[in-house]
Amino acid sequence: VIILDERYVNTYYAGKYNSNNPVAPECSAQSDNANEMKPSTASSDPQHESCDGCPQNEYPDSGGGKPCKNGIRLAIIPADATADSSILMVDISPTGLKGYVTYMKALKAQGVLPIQVLTDLSFDPKASYPKLVFGNPRPHNLLEIAWPLREKAQKLLK
Repeated sequence: VIILDERYVNTYYAGKYNSNNPVAPECSAQSDNANEMKPSTASSDPQHESCDGCPQNEYPDSGGGKPCKNGIRLAIIPADATADSSILMVDISPTGLKGYVTYMKALKAQGVLPIQVLTDLSFDPKASYPKLVFGNPRPHNLLEIAWPLREKAQKLLK
């Protein structure tokens, strides 16, 4: 795939997940800057004025996971994209974040933007849950297609 853009996404649900009755999160935040996250005006029950310092976004002293789920939403296109290709959205769960961040740091160290390379996107076959894996960056010749689609993706990610 070609990664067009990304947004950091935090979501907080007060109750347990019920696949028979999915509900919107009580509080959610989305930003292109992880350090400037604050609840969306559409949140039905904002938990704090910002994600930084929010008790729902901190690990409990008793151990276990954070009540607020941190993730990253990617806008991507397939490796054989055309100017008319649909932009796809993929959410990286907390379990895939470390691998994604490591992959992005490696690209940055090479002076490469994610939009400039094809990225293999797969699931870790060793994980007992869906965990995304990123790798094998290689050049492509689709920048003339990818850049205009990136502008569309940025509008979709807002």
